[in-house]
Amino acid sequence: MEHQFATNEIVIAYSDKSKYSSEINVDNWTDILLRDDVIYSRSDPDADPCGYRAVFTMMLEEKLHGKKGLTGKCFRKTGISYAQRKWTWWP
Repeated sequence: MEHQFATNEIVIAYSDKSKYSSEINVDNWTDILLRDDVIYSRSDPDADPCGYRAVFTMMLEEKLHGKKGLTGKCFRKTGISYAQRKWTWWP
């Protein structure tokens, strides 16, 4: 029997007017975020739990799906560097 300790969800919010809204899905969301003409943001991980959850979501996607470098690529677009934030990277 499986026992669930805790759960949580995070979303990518967009509207029908957002670029690629008709294309984005569970399999390609990271590819869409990395497109040059897509603009997005996240909250500061030092000031808001959703900010560090966004970082951890990218780190999990990178680790679980073998997308090496994904976290850095995505967050370089937001202008916050990991050197400034002192986040621990998984090996």
